Amino acid sequence: MKIGILTALVIGVLLTSVSFAKPKRQGHAHVHGEAKVDIGADGTKASISFNIDTHSLTGFEHAAKTAKEKAAVEKVYKTFRSGISKMFAFDPKLNCKFEERKLLFAEEGHHDEHDNDDDDDDDDHGHEGHQSLAGDYNVTCAKRVASSKVRIDLKSSFSAIQKIKVQVLSENGADSVELPGAGEINLR
Repeated sequence: MKIGILTALVIGVLLTSVSFAKPKRQGHAHVHGEAKVDIGADGTKASISFNIDTHSLTGFEHAAKTAKEKAAVEKVYKTFRSGISKMFAFDPKLNCKFEERKLLFAEEGHHDEHDNDDDDDDDDHGHEGHQSLAGDYNVTCAKRVASSKVRIDLKSSFSAIQKIKVQVLSENGADSVELPGAGEINLR
């Protein structure tokens, strides 16, 4: 498979936003109510990557243990898989299709310093790691994506999301925008 400009752009966004996307070890590793989104656009293709703390999606931030918690996690998966095109709404005239590359809950690096891969379920240190949902989607459209707009609305599906930090990189430039749970951005 040929690596295109889009892939190079997305890699560039991700490399320049390592501190933006990686949890910081000062205090809490994440901020409740906040989503982080990276969008790369080139020609008729786009890439969307996001990271959202689990608490904002499910009401708890640890790995699901009870049947009720596991049902809440499944509901989040179902909501993203069935509604991704509504949460990241491109102009309907572009006729965009979404392809999921990754959608998973994962612990946010609280235990990196312990490096205990042998026993992930047992925490001898008396605290649980915080989890977040990481998602990556490819978007393929019938028309050019650059210079169009995308309406991002996570708040309608997840009312605890109060802020969305968005980084956009397209063939026309880069931008960083903060939205109040929902809003429209230009792909320059």
